[in-house]
Amino acid sequence: ITGTTHGIGRVTARELAAANFTVVMLCRDIEAATEVREEILRAVPSARVHALRCDLASLASVRACAEDVRRNFASIALLINNAGMASTRHRMSVDGHELTFASNHLGPFLLTGLLLDRIDAGGRIVNVASRAHYRGVMDLENIDKAQAPYDARAAYARSKLANVLHTFALARRVAGTEVTANCLHPG
Repeated sequence: ITGTTHGIGRVTARELAAANFTVVMLCRDIEAATEVREEILRAVPSARVHALRCDLASLASVRACAEDVRRNFASIALLINNAGMASTRHRMSVDGHELTFASNHLGPFLLTGLLLDRIDAGGRIVNVASRAHYRGVMDLENIDKAQAPYDARAAYARSKLANVLHTFALARRVAGTEVTANCLHPG
């Protein structure tokens, strides 16, 4: 699960640990993830919780994290792409992509692709989207270009529309297998 240091991700990690899942928290801030891990272990002493560094805004970080997951875990029952952010100003990722789109869509898209063959039969992929996607406009030619003025809400909506479209495409791709792909609005 990505983005477990706050909010929904933090609670989801705790509840999955309490349900006896091995939880692998993929987080940009490994110190914060370690604190959450310790908090979960205090609440559920028998939990199996791991924290790995994964900055979704960096494709190199996503690749390295996926390699760590593949090396240390033979299979995945549930992949939850939960992490999300909204930049208040136009910023670029280390790879030269608009930061909100890179963090919310490109990173999770790559992570899912790199781990897809490790999803167990009967496994699930869950993308945390937002109903903000209804306001999203997908202009692939201009995703990384600075629009004047920068509209943080539009950038966020576009990234969440990309999550939904990716989920629909992924669901078609895994159709006929025992793997399912779903997205949700957390509200």
